[in-house]
Amino acid sequence: MDIHMASTTVREALMFSAELRQPTSVSRDEKRAYVEDVIKMCAMESYADAIIGRVGEGLNVEQRKRLTIGVELAAKPKLLLFLDEPTSGLDSQSAWAIVDFLRSLADKGQAILCTIHQPSSELFQAFDRLLLLRTGGQTCYFGDLGHNATTLISYLERNGGRKCEPDENPAEYMLDVIGAGATASTDIDWNAAWKKSPEAKDLEKELERIHSQGREQRAPSDDKVSAYATRFPNQLRVLLHRAFIHSVRSPDYVMSKIFLNIFSGLFIGFTFFKADNSIQGSQNKLFSVFMATILASSLSNQLQVEYINLRNIYEYREQQSKMYSWPAQVAASILVELPFNIVGASFFFFCWYWTVGYPTSADRTGYAFFVLCFIFPIYYTTFSQFVAAMSPDAAISGILFITAFCNRIINLFISGNGCIACPPLPTSLKVYIPTE
Repeated sequence: MDIHMASTTVREALMFSAELRQPTSVSRDEKRAYVEDVIKMCAMESYADAIIGRVGEGLNVEQRKRLTIGVELAAKPKLLLFLDEPTSGLDSQSAWAIVDFLRSLADKGQAILCTIHQPSSELFQAFDRLLLLRTGGQTCYFGDLGHNATTLISYLERNGGRKCEPDENPAEYMLDVIGAGATASTDIDWNAAWKKSPEAKDLEKELERIHSQGREQRAPSDDKVSAYATRFPNQLRVLLHRAFIHSVRSPDYVMSKIFLNIFSGLFIGFTFFKADNSIQGSQNKLFSVFMATILASSLSNQLQVEYINLRNIYEYREQQSKMYSWPAQVAASILVELPFNIVGASFFFFCWYWTVGYPTSADRTGYAFFVLCFIFPIYYTTFSQFVAAMSPDAAISGILFITAFCNRIINLFISGNGCIACPPLPTSLKVYIPTE
């Protein structure tokens, strides 16, 4: 799918794929040089340093298709490059440009396997071989197309198909013959015809030869097999680098976090300005702490939107490519948020603590600073991401977090911060109170 991190450049997206999907035995300089080759191969020199942007902004549809193909090429696939519907959503000119690009890759030795439906005759001629499937995934034909699809047409006509007209699109012709068109139907069982054909017999012999060669080779030991090309530390390093660049290139997100902390600190501080140590003053101080903790709900709503965007990229594309593990993504998401949350909490503390009138001794101030600016950001950052990880979208995630978080905070203040216990009821009144 053409889903990419919107804040990265084309070159950074390719390097990200190369660093995570090429083995660690390949140096970073070699990976960087190969990425430059991919940029030239995909004809992306003119926008290699452009920000990808969101759909409808930044790169257009064709450029995104080229980038998606380039990301797969950056992994340096040993066997083949698989593409699912590379021309979907494109106009005829863009579709031809993409297929022509794939044809050039194939001419350079890259094996490509792609799915395609209803291609034009020009696009159809760009392919070498065809696997034709009917409804149910049953094979109707597998083999070379031939010049102007003559090999395919000869096979279909030889097995009972109607004659193909000279000016007819071979792709539309084959679909019509096997009964896959919108109004087409057929009495021929093309799957049975394929199984009885000489082409199928030759294919079975070729498959048996390949299998026999594979049986002669030793299978790799299980302790050397891994789902990912690189280890967890390298995955974490690359993900942290990408996440930090994303944060730096999202000034609205960072500045809104800082501004919210400063404004809330001043608002709460001057609301309870210089509260004394009387009963009312102590209650005011306690309530200011409560308001300070509730601020985390607004900060977490911002965080959850970014987290869910990253999760979607992982689930829709990067997980399928085995770029990195989910624990590495979770760890990077937590670590990259902590510096910004700690800095924001520090601004809040300086605007709030002395304004309310809390003790100014070094030991008490230091303890309060440590708890509010280090421990508490770690708590609400991890808790909000935990809620976001199991939520379908940001809206539901925000509702669930506010409900769960506020419930925990309110219970904390009620259970351990000065709630007055009611005296026992008189025995004569207990009869009116329902019991378990």
